[in-house]
Amino acid sequence: MDNMPFQLSSGFNESQENGFYYQSFRFIINGFPFIMVFFEILRSDFGYLCEREKEVGFPLPAGSFDVKFDRQNNVDKEEYYAPAQPDEQLNAKGMAALGNVLEIILEKHVIKYHSQLFLAIADNPRLKHFYDRLARKHRHSLKYSIVSNIGYGGNGYAITAHY
Repeated sequence: MDNMPFQLSSGFNESQENGFYYQSFRFIINGFPFIMVFFEILRSDFGYLCEREKEVGFPLPAGSFDVKFDRQNNVDKEEYYAPAQPDEQLNAKGMAALGNVLEIILEKHVIKYHSQLFLAIADNPRLKHFYDRLARKHRHSLKYSIVSNIGYGGNGYAITAHY
């Protein structure tokens, strides 16, 4: 990871919005700010829990989280997952850094919040391709097992932590 073009915030920010608690983590890749957000799948919201379990095909353990990331400017403008402008696109080194950063943040979340499972959805074809590459890279990982192509349209991923 030497000379990777990224910066991480000092830690998680814990917030509440519309009665939902979540954690966020900010980071910068090639000078572009991003944010990663974790929403716990509440065991008390039985309808949503059942919907997600049906989607993934197995019971979700306590400590399961929906996880999303996006560019900070998309979040600020409420234009979620809008494609980057040509001059803001990450190069190959930036994409490699992004993959490393996502793994680092997941590990930090597991350690701090005792997370067991993360559910992610690729919101566009480019992100699906990126997630598929990350899943292949970690196919034989001792830290994670990844189930891909789940949920609506096959764009979902279940990442189980093995710590």
